[in-house]
Amino acid sequence: MAELSEEQHKKLKIIFAQLRAIDDTLPQKETEMVSNQIVNSYFRLLKDLESVSEKDFSQFKIKPDAEYTTGRKLVRRYFNLSFKSILRQLIALINIEFESVESKPIVGIGNIIKIIKDNELKERCIDLLSAQENFDRVIREATTILEHRIRNLADPDLTEVGVKLVNTVLHNTRGLLVIDGTPSEQEGFYQLYRGTMLSFRGETHHKLSDQFSREDAMKILAFIDILLDILNETKVRESK
Repeated sequence: MAELSEEQHKKLKIIFAQLRAIDDTLPQKETEMVSNQIVNSYFRLLKDLESVSEKDFSQFKIKPDAEYTTGRKLVRRYFNLSFKSILRQLIALINIEFESVESKPIVGIGNIIKIIKDNELKERCIDLLSAQENFDRVIREATTILEHRIRNLADPDLTEVGVKLVNTVLHNTRGLLVIDGTPSEQEGFYQLYRGTMLSFRGETHHKLSDQFSREDAMKILAFIDILLDILNETKVRESK
């Protein structure tokens, strides 16, 4: 039976919880493919597990069910059935091998994946939530996606960033795009985008920050998803 230091056991419990969170997010249908970000998170956690426990877990390096080349890029796909089977074997082994590290899954990651509507936000941010720290990266990436979307919807050649970009594109009376709603709602939404750039974008794009917890990052991610959804209803302002 493995003897772990208190610090190793703590790290192992975090890894175990993250693996359980991945299990919770897998598709319900066994014939569905597992998303690339989930696969990448699994292999990263497997590497972390070997480092923390100083044991070999190479038998749990899942082999792809399909492999093909698109252009010069090698694509590997994993069926949910085979992926889930290996994942659950690993979870069971960890729990037995290390004197039961049974723990609750990371709060809300499965739920946040279900409620986030924007695919780009999922693909670029969800895997960062399963990390052990540095959750400012989630907010940095999410606000970058928001800024990129605002620019592309109006004019990809715009050079403004942050608040200046919001002023140019989403100002309630003179912006390039018109947000759906009454005049007072339009002003309110404009101020929301402007405030997001001043606060969350400004806080994370210009310096590193350890003040954000995983739960903070999840809440902000859901908020950014709402802002992205509102952008889908904007229209180009007609010239007078």
